[in-house]
Amino acid sequence: MNFQEFSNLVANKMRTNPIWFQLESDSPSSREEISQLEANIGAQLPDEYKQFTTKYGSGYFAFGIVYSPSLSSAFPLEKKNLTNQAIRKNYIIFSENGSGDYYGFRSTEEKCSSEVFLWDHESEEWSETEHFNLFAFLASTALNNR
Repeated sequence: MNFQEFSNLVANKMRTNPIWFQLESDSPSSREEISQLEANIGAQLPDEYKQFTTKYGSGYFAFGIVYSPSLSSAFPLEKKNLTNQAIRKNYIIFSENGSGDYYGFRSTEEKCSSEVFLWDHESEEWSETEHFNLFAFLASTALNNR
């Protein structure tokens, strides 16, 4: 799913289910905030993350959560990753499912892949998901009430 397809889906969901978007979320991020975050975590985040946070912000998003570039957020990506060093390994955690599991991007050579991975708290292992990027992940999880 590309940014335009995702934006069209979000617009449709906001029109047909406005209550999904009533929880307070962070304001859209600036490029400067994202650049500072990348410098602090030592990895370049996927373009989809940058596009999402600069247009929609972060924090609560319909039925999901996207961690924020802002340290003052209730969901700061940098702090979440620092406090979860033991499970992080070569991943940058960007979301959670509320049940103890985390979602992340694999980070190699200071660059994150677009693919979404799951850290399962029961197996204590990272595994692949069917989500090839953040937009596909959010379309399936945050924008789906099934």
